[in-house]
Amino acid sequence: MTIPTIPETCLGRLAFVAEALGVSVPEGLPADLLDADGAPAKAVLTFCATHGASLDFIYLGDVAILVRYTARAMANERNTA
Repeated sequence: MTIPTIPETCLGRLAFVAEALGVSVPEGLPADLLDADGAPAKAVLTFCATHGASLDFIYLGDVAILVRYTARAMANERNTA
């Protein structure tokens, strides 16, 4: 099994998620993925809501949320089986 390298930049992590999900990165995003007011770009918020991606992973590189989400999903699957 090959363990993927987590990209260092927000845009790199967004592209990483998009590739893993087989979808496109939203077009026209600034490199830091922030709107003029410093908040996450609306297109990134929409991407995350639509595809179930983690803002914590994209902006902070935090993989813990992904581990917790997977563990919860597996536990729920066992409980409903």
